[in-house]
Amino acid sequence: MGKLSLIILFLFSQSLFAKNITIISDLDDTLKMTNVSNWTQAVRNALFSKKAFGEMPMLLEEMESYSNDLYILSASPKILNQRVESFLETHKLNPKEVFLRKIISRESKEEYKTSKVEYVLENSEDDKLILIGDNVELDPVVYTKIQKKYPHRIAAIYIHKVEDKEKLAGTIEYNTAYDIALNEYKAKRMSFLQVVNIGQKILFSRDLEKFLPKFVFCPQNESDFNSEIPMLFKLLTSQVRTKIKKYCANR
Repeated sequence: MGKLSLIILFLFSQSLFAKNITIISDLDDTLKMTNVSNWTQAVRNALFSKKAFGEMPMLLEEMESYSNDLYILSASPKILNQRVESFLETHKLNPKEVFLRKIISRESKEEYKTSKVEYVLENSEDDKLILIGDNVELDPVVYTKIQKKYPHRIAAIYIHKVEDKEKLAGTIEYNTAYDIALNEYKAKRMSFLQVVNIGQKILFSRDLEKFLPKFVFCPQNESDFNSEIPMLFKLLTSQVRTKIKKYCANR
């Protein structure tokens, strides 16, 4: 087989790497549009909405090709279990386990989330964890503490930039699922085609509100994005970012 054929096979194949990854994802304002910082909307959305952030379910589906398990870790009360299960079923997400918090608990939210991440670490053999959350509440704090305690077990920390806050060291902020996909490609886990599929969903979308609803931070400047772009994605990423910046400037 010629060199050109080998290059094409590498670029367009699915991930060829061993499945030594486990994913833990927060739910509200990470996967699901909840608007946690607005109590009234948060309650309404928790009870009645099944809206997911654009292509986040697709991203997790693509990540199945190189990960062993998915866990959903939420501080929402267990009374919402059926609502959460309905949301996951709607978006065809099938996690190994869903963690919801007891209504009455001596643990703080931070202690609760920390203990659940450590539980997954203990039960995932030698897998490295990809941690996905948002910056509305405690995810960056919990995840970076875990990273300091178990530095060799954390592959990446992705934090949804819902609010315009200072980024914690060791985390990778994202605005859309495409940002995560780009970083997963750079980490040699996600394939070329997987990234392109997610990027094109945004580029050809007629409704960017499903990616960037009104309550989330909306990037208007190039500095609001991760500046490191793999060469193969320069054009697609430029087109996606131009579209997002135009949308945010007019929102």
